[in-house]
Amino acid sequence: MKAVNLILNSTLVSAAKTAALPTDKPLAEGTVTLRLEERAVPHNDFFTAQFLVSFPVAGAHQITIETQFVDEEERLWKSGQRPTQMNIKAFDDPRSAGRMNR
Repeated sequence: MKAVNLILNSTLVSAAKTAALPTDKPLAEGTVTLRLEERAVPHNDFFTAQFLVSFPVAGAHQITIETQFVDEEERLWKSGQRPTQMNIKAFDDPRSAGRMNR
């Protein structure tokens, strides 16, 4: 195994009632709002990776993380593990409300 490929998907479950939804690209519930990918090289059978996730809309989001093995020929292999899921509640930041219009 050459590396581990991690894929993070964020899905909007329900927007907060106070959330300012973007008018240029309306988001429906169940829409994948973010997809991040990271490749980690294991050392002594251990690997680590970090994601900085930004939520475009306040509300409930579901995060799903999948892992795949990468072999020496750059082929991706599923590990057999089910994706890890987490539910996140993102809040509006009142300090950043004026920044979006700048």
